[in-house]
Amino acid sequence: MLRTIQVFYRHTFVSAAACVLTLLIAGCGKSDSNAKAKPASDPMIDELFADIAENAPKVDEQPIEQPIRHASHETAVSTTSDPPSLTLKVAQGDRFSLVRSVSQTLRQKVLPQAVLAINDLQLSFDLAVKDVRADSITMNVVYRRVVYEHNIEGQQLSWDSASGRPAPMAVASYAAMVNQGFNIVLSRDNRIKSVDGYDEFIRRCVSVAPDGLKEVVRGRLNQSLPAADVADLVDSTIGLLPFQSNDSDVMLAEGDEWTREQATGDGSARIRTSCRLRELTPLTAEIAIRTRIAADDAQATGSSVRITGGEGAGTCLIDCRTGLPITSERTQSLTLVVPTAKGTLAEQEKLIRTTVRSRFEPAVLTN
Repeated sequence: MLRTIQVFYRHTFVSAAACVLTLLIAGCGKSDSNAKAKPASDPMIDELFADIAENAPKVDEQPIEQPIRHASHETAVSTTSDPPSLTLKVAQGDRFSLVRSVSQTLRQKVLPQAVLAINDLQLSFDLAVKDVRADSITMNVVYRRVVYEHNIEGQQLSWDSASGRPAPMAVASYAAMVNQGFNIVLSRDNRIKSVDGYDEFIRRCVSVAPDGLKEVVRGRLNQSLPAADVADLVDSTIGLLPFQSNDSDVMLAEGDEWTREQATGDGSARIRTSCRLRELTPLTAEIAIRTRIAADDAQATGSSVRITGGEGAGTCLIDCRTGLPITSERTQSLTLVVPTAKGTLAEQEKLIRTTVRSRFEPAVLTN
């Protein structure tokens, strides 16, 4: 049974960004280093991250943007003198703090019984706008706190970076990230264009890790888990903002809808995210979100993790003055087929609940 749990959990301790529901730019944020994690004394921990980079399905770089569908011709044009628009409007020096919580429940059907694993990960970030240009925005991301819990068939673990207790091996990489950071560059379509300073970020994290865990931390961070966390954060908040290449400002009215479609890198599934402007005021915009994941077996290229389907729903409250998220809540379900240690395939059902809370500090208050 322990071996079954190990194989099951290797696909569990991954943020929502490492699963197919993440609209992660393929290859974004990967370090140039080729260093691999060297196993420590606990073989179970080795299994946790062994296949993340190799097996987690990636998403194609270019999403397909569908035209915005206005609720009606009349309501698509605002009559106010200064109508709100859903675009990212930040200035150099602006700062905002975010808390992102991800709760995952996985059930794997392994005869003669099912295996259950639950984990909760809470990451606190500080983001600062470093540079604003016509075609890009650069932000500095710094991790401030990590709270982690899991329960795998009764095996429990709980750790908070604010407690001052030494970090267990399962969260050694996250513990090393506290007070460390890197830069992300956003393109004007609200997507991550590049990740800068990631090699230096890894070097600093490894330098503060305990001697016995330095190579474990190096290997896990080389798999770009932090960059994936941030990419998912961007895609599930700022990335929801509508974008039309011929519009400097996208003017919307309640009831308007827009859609973004992407395929996984191996072609095994397609992801369709539909957004509807539920409520719009001069200060806030509430966006309703629906996600559907459909398997495309004809296009699959042999990924060891095969997606059979999934769906999701949620809401995101946007500050119209900045285009930044105030709150976001999503629930996503995913069904997969994954390989086991015996060479057989097992069915997995994954339920992911993600929340984001933020606090904005404009440059005029922070300078």
